[in-house]
Amino acid sequence: MSVYLPRNARALLRAKQLGGEIKYLSQGEIDARNRGYSPYSTETWRAWEFWATKAGCAHMLTKPDHAHEHKKS
Repeated sequence: MSVYLPRNARALLRAKQLGGEIKYLSQGEIDARNRGYSPYSTETWRAWEFWATKAGCAHMLTKPDHAHEHKKS
């Protein structure tokens, strides 16, 4: 189990205990983020590799053959 889920839960609980307000992303913020999301971008795959390494399962990742690369300007 990832240590980040319990850590996030503890952070949320602590914020509530201290009287802090938890502000979730609005639908507009979620939509804006999704507009720029590309599942095969270099950035997305770097994130997958990072989290898979943290979880101890990076050896299970396989990058699709049709992954998009950044175009050089």
